[in-house]
Amino acid sequence: MFSNNNTFKYFNSAVDLAFLNIAFFTAAHLAQSLELLFANNLMFVLLLILNITLVLSVNITDIYDRVKFQSLFHILSKIFNIVSVQILTAILFLFIIKEPLFLRNFILFYALFLSSSLLFKNILVKYLSTYFIKKGIEVKKVLIVGTGEAALNFYESIKNNSLLEVVGFAGRNDNNIQLNILGGINELDSILTKHRIDEVILALRNEDYQLLDSLVKICNIHAVRVNIIPDYLRFISSNFEINIFNNLPIITLRKEPLSEFHWRFIKRTFDILISSLIILFIFPWLIPAVAILQKLFSPGSVFYIQQRVGIKDKTFKCYKFRSMSETQENENMKDAVVNAERRITKFGSFIRKSNLDEMPQFINVFLGQMTVVGPRPNPVSFHKVYKEYVDEYKLRHLVKPGLTGWAQIHGMRGDSPDEDQNRLRIQKRFEYDLWYIDNWSLKLDLQIIFDTVWQIINGKAKGS
Repeated sequence: MFSNNNTFKYFNSAVDLAFLNIAFFTAAHLAQSLELLFANNLMFVLLLILNITLVLSVNITDIYDRVKFQSLFHILSKIFNIVSVQILTAILFLFIIKEPLFLRNFILFYALFLSSSLLFKNILVKYLSTYFIKKGIEVKKVLIVGTGEAALNFYESIKNNSLLEVVGFAGRNDNNIQLNILGGINELDSILTKHRIDEVILALRNEDYQLLDSLVKICNIHAVRVNIIPDYLRFISSNFEINIFNNLPIITLRKEPLSEFHWRFIKRTFDILISSLIILFIFPWLIPAVAILQKLFSPGSVFYIQQRVGIKDKTFKCYKFRSMSETQENENMKDAVVNAERRITKFGSFIRKSNLDEMPQFINVFLGQMTVVGPRPNPVSFHKVYKEYVDEYKLRHLVKPGLTGWAQIHGMRGDSPDEDQNRLRIQKRFEYDLWYIDNWSLKLDLQIIFDTVWQIINGKAKGS
């Protein structure tokens, strides 16, 4: 049932690469003669770069993922993104090598041919798939063996899939849910004899796993394909990954997007761009202004430097504008929370409400110790307490800490002096941070930045 997904993607990739190369040579021929093209070896370097860029683009946009069910608008938008990247890559390359012959006409023809061919192919795949579905050619009849959480979650995920028809369940119905039970697990042989089943999903509870060998053998006798959903899927995040290593299947329980190099590169590039602009254009006047006001209203150091915990539990010096009266850092977490409001200076109250106290952390972002968006970094003393509140707390350190985050825009800023309330607050904040790590995207980062700025304007954002 799922074995053809990779074949489908590889086929689509090969076809798209063929279209790209055809579009490239056709555009080059129309823009100038082929003799000029073959005389310029750098154009073939561009062709190689465009091929690599296409492979990366189609994987990032997931244009092959469920193309049968995507709307025409989604297909068009993804093709637009892919072709836009191709055009920008070509323009940048031709500009760098100062190639005037192929620039204007070549780009125009290349974009036209590539977008037309990709659009034609994807629409053809979509409508041919729809045609076969209507004819019932691809519809497969599925039996789910088991009625536990894994079985029900799988059923919910495919019940509206027009390519699959769930004939029923094998197992006991003790969930008070209306299910089409065809018999018990030990009746699998008779169920397969009575019904035409194409695929069997073994979603067994732990106590039923001793039956696995016999159930697989029964399916093999009836020549029915077997798919196994392990009961330990409750430990897996939404972004798990399955790989093959030396013919052994390996399930990676957590596969956060930022574990991929290209996404880390994009996020880091964004961080460098934003932090550089802040440091070059805002810091030259902001730091002197804050320093003067600090001296007037609260004599002492301008900056507050604190050891905080970052990615992979590594500590770093986190920079802030000082907002409290200076004191030795020998307080425990509870005392620090209780005394925080009392120690905040008048000027400190202003820069906290406006979040200006966090601005020096753009230095940490530029140095690569932090990122613009991510889980907030905790002081070392607080971190030790938080780990007692949440056993899996270190998971939030799979990524760099940020100036703002998903938890912060949902009101999970700061701590409560009440220990029980604070425990619940930290647990909730952890859930938000973990969701962000599992579901990261550049679009999500931009949304969090926009929401943070809006909260600062409305006076709802407070530092941590």
